[in-house]
Amino acid sequence: MIGEEQTAEPSVTIAKSESSQQYAISGVAEVLYPHSDACFTLAMALFSRLAPLAGVLCLGWPSLAIAQTAPRCVPLKAVGSEGSVVSKRVSPNTVLFVRDNWNTDFFVPPDSRYSQFLVSLTSKTVGSGTRDSAGQELYTIRAYLKYDDSNTDKLFDQSIELPQGIPFDIQLFSRPYESPYQVNVVVGGERAIGSDYSLTVFGCN
Repeated sequence: MIGEEQTAEPSVTIAKSESSQQYAISGVAEVLYPHSDACFTLAMALFSRLAPLAGVLCLGWPSLAIAQTAPRCVPLKAVGSEGSVVSKRVSPNTVLFVRDNWNTDFFVPPDSRYSQFLVSLTSKTVGSGTRDSAGQELYTIRAYLKYDDSNTDKLFDQSIELPQGIPFDIQLFSRPYESPYQVNVVVGGERAIGSDYSLTVFGCN
């Protein structure tokens, strides 16, 4: 209408910098403070300082929480060995005075306070035992946690067909407020005799 002053609506423009892959916002301060250069400068300064903080609040805390809750696992030393990886070929079971090699113990350091343990077993070669149609060995696997009170908790006892080269993991949980001094793993079975495997146990907390 003639004689009526028209006011242009402020606009907000989002521009992307191709070189830095960052976004810059212009027009926000003009909308809030259209007549004050000092306020415009102050608004831009506050925005530039608060934006990184908002990124930390939105992105940093969940990532930090995930990192803190992820279990930390350390390989345990095998008893009678200098390392943590044990490689064996399954022997025939015990007959009279000839003992089998199915048992392997892993040392748990004192005051380690591990709340769980991970047993990782990998079948390396096809042995001389009876195999199924897929050529998989049938391993008899048992896992125990040994405690200072001379008690032993058997936490796993199954016969498992293991394909060659694929790790099989078993998770064991210790007693509340108690730490075992050894992890015992039994790997054997008539259908696994002559098979090669590798075994590692991890303590996690």
